[in-house]
Amino acid sequence: MVSEIGNCAEVDAINQALNDGAKLENISITTIHTIDNKFGELKPACENCTYTFKNKIFENYSGWIEEEK
Repeated sequence: MVSEIGNCAEVDAINQALNDGAKLENISITTIHTIDNKFGELKPACENCTYTFKNKIFENYSGWIEEEK
């Protein structure tokens, strides 16, 4: 089950790109930590981004969250 959508930088960035004429199949993302002790380290996209963009964008270089088993 997908959690409630909150503020998500990836969704905002992709929305801006689409509004500027980009195509989903040409979009790549990379998700990183923004907290001090892990700043800049790769992290999987959140559950909402995984559900919304997996298999729809060109590439996610930091990976998707694992699905529930």
